[in-house]
Amino acid sequence: MAVSMEREVPVLRDNHSLSLVPCGHITANNVSNWWPRVMTCVRDSHFVAVDLELSGLGPRDRLNAKQIDDRYEGVVSAAKSRAVLSIGLAFFNFCDNDVNETTINTNSEINCDTNSSERTINSDNLNECLSDSVENVNKFEALLDPQLMAKLENESNGCVDSSDKQWKISAQVFNALCLCEEEYVCEPETMRFLAGHGFDFNGQCLHGLSYHRGNDFLTEYEDLTTPSLRNLIAEIIRHKLPIVLHNGFIDLIFLYQNFYSDLPQDLQTFIADLVELFPAGIFDTKYIADFHDRLNRSYLEYLFYERQRFNIERSMKGQISIDITFPSLSHHISSDIEFKDLSTKILSESDLIVDICYDYANHGWCKLNHTCSRSHNIDHILDQKKNRSKRMKKLIKNMKKKSEELRIESTSGGDNSSIESVNTKHSKQGVHRAGYDAFMTGYCFAFYIAINAKTRPNPSKPLCVKSLGISHIVNNIYLTGKDQSLRINASSFAKTSANHKNKIQRIRAAK
Repeated sequence: MAVSMEREVPVLRDNHSLSLVPCGHITANNVSNWWPRVMTCVRDSHFVAVDLELSGLGPRDRLNAKQIDDRYEGVVSAAKSRAVLSIGLAFFNFCDNDVNETTINTNSEINCDTNSSERTINSDNLNECLSDSVENVNKFEALLDPQLMAKLENESNGCVDSSDKQWKISAQVFNALCLCEEEYVCEPETMRFLAGHGFDFNGQCLHGLSYHRGNDFLTEYEDLTTPSLRNLIAEIIRHKLPIVLHNGFIDLIFLYQNFYSDLPQDLQTFIADLVELFPAGIFDTKYIADFHDRLNRSYLEYLFYERQRFNIERSMKGQISIDITFPSLSHHISSDIEFKDLSTKILSESDLIVDICYDYANHGWCKLNHTCSRSHNIDHILDQKKNRSKRMKKLIKNMKKKSEELRIESTSGGDNSSIESVNTKHSKQGVHRAGYDAFMTGYCFAFYIAINAKTRPNPSKPLCVKSLGISHIVNNIYLTGKDQSLRINASSFAKTSANHKNKIQRIRAAK
């Protein structure tokens, strides 16, 4: 069915920081310009979220084998014959709340100031949007999940400073195009899927960062400081950054084979290597969503936008929430920055009926892809949730009040620009782009920490899972079709691989 082109409006002002998420686009042409910035992120961040776009996965029966050892062998075979097409990295840092909010400086003069009082907005357009939003505010009930709200009422969170409810978190996002110099398999289905989501195969072939799979060449033994994909991963390992993935079993295997060393033959040796590679912990947001948040859907797009809406609910209720900011970037790299709107929106027309695709709604994919006549838009999917609750009347009343306050504030004048957006039945633009998928993954992890940690992370110290009280989620990797996770624990029965021992010593010895 045709979906009418109704106006969408941001749910709340708290959400505006995600309306223009910057992502640095790294290629062979500009890697030397980006390298100092990326190394600073590696050194100063609390954790890094990683996502990979791959040229294929091989036979699906081997990827979903009943025995985990057989499954590992199947993914190893794919990692040695397929390649990484792009890698997304999102670095997150928990900040002091008195930190100055920042602006993305670009040659195109796009203002991304996270201070809403200074952000340029067309007041007439905003008043119109807010009017529609207030009139149809009861649609906000569709955001509410009874199980989550019941959890809200019972939780205390145990944070040290209970008066400081909004956590400032700085994020920097990068997407690096990769070009394997060895022969590799490109699966047609994968290529069609990525092309349909905007992947630039021409750019990847012409400007991808060159790399090879397996062990280091002899020439790479001498210098770990040259800008390269291998040295980037080596620096993350050397600085002992916690790594966060979504459904990360396959990504970990591909990451190891393509940017670190030849994979061990057996799973237990691979696990032993991972324990040493990431001593600060490996986190899997799909495992967290399924086994701890107990969500009925846990594909990344759904998880990110559901958590984003939950964050807005908490902010409205004066509970702990997160506020993402993006640091300034210098003008000489601004032309290599892409911006995407990742903010959640609610349709302003309360009587709009959208026929959603339930295959996509339940699993995050549809075999018809863009030819499907039903909506794949995650906001439509979330808006279809029927969760009417008397306990939320107060929250809706507060939303009206907040909207009226923003209406008054927006009439202060000044040069304004339109913020109107258009409704679409297709999925969000940032989905299935490695950089933005990494950001979504990191956002979900940061939000989990905010609402579950016993104490707030120290801005000047590494992330400590023990002091935060989140040891139960560390080193658990989600396994598709299994009712238990893959534990990444040291074992007295498994030794690390010879290739790993050789390389980790060189990484640790690097200055």
